[in-house]
Amino acid sequence: MRLDKERRAAVLDEALIKRLLAVARDSKHALRNEVMIHLSFGLGLRAKEMATLKVKDVLLPNGELREELILGRKATKGGKVRLVVSVQPAA
Repeated sequence: MRLDKERRAAVLDEALIKRLLAVARDSKHALRNEVMIHLSFGLGLRAKEMATLKVKDVLLPNGELREELILGRKATKGGKVRLVVSVQPAA
């Protein structure tokens, strides 16, 4: 982890993210924990935004990942609707 010279928030390097994912995969709720890490680091969602998500907000009825997540006003910082574009993981 490094702290920017301009006193910005600490940033995890690739090795730490891989370690974090490894720990998540070895936990009781592995899938949930791994998804939360991807939502946070991959899509930039905040904890409050992730906490308000429901399965139907992320997955289509056929189980596929939605291309866009729409976060309501109550979930976002600043109380504005936020659109997040998701990325399908490479096969």
